[in-house]
Amino acid sequence: MMTLEEDQIEMDSTEMWYIMTRVQQLKSRRSLLLELQEFLKKNSKEDQSPSDEELNPTLSDPELLEVKDLAFSPAMVQCPTCKQHVTTEIQHKVGKTSFLLCYFSTLLGCVAGCCLLPFVLNYFKDTCHFCPSCHTEIQIVPRI
Repeated sequence: MMTLEEDQIEMDSTEMWYIMTRVQQLKSRRSLLLELQEFLKKNSKEDQSPSDEELNPTLSDPELLEVKDLAFSPAMVQCPTCKQHVTTEIQHKVGKTSFLLCYFSTLLGCVAGCCLLPFVLNYFKDTCHFCPSCHTEIQIVPRI
């Protein structure tokens, strides 16, 4: 039986993982927005364009993450195979979570096709990170 302290540690680690995942998603969105702003700046035909200060905020470039810290969205890492700094490509693959959810939904009576949803929806699949340069698998992030 878990003690109150063990429950608190488990809750804290879950919250920390969620925060790290969210930070990674926000950094990814930020880098995409900066690329879009740069593209718009280069292709702008109008006389009035936003100032350089607006287009280039003083925040640092996206940070490189450790391979062990990868979450469910693409991230900047150093590929362990080719040693290049890349933004990972992701694919979703069926994993243990999909099979467990299918099994439990079958036990609950969802046998009319609903039990197959975990095999179709990416939310229930594991996330595989790949290097876009050398196309090697960097890491698989399981849902459970």
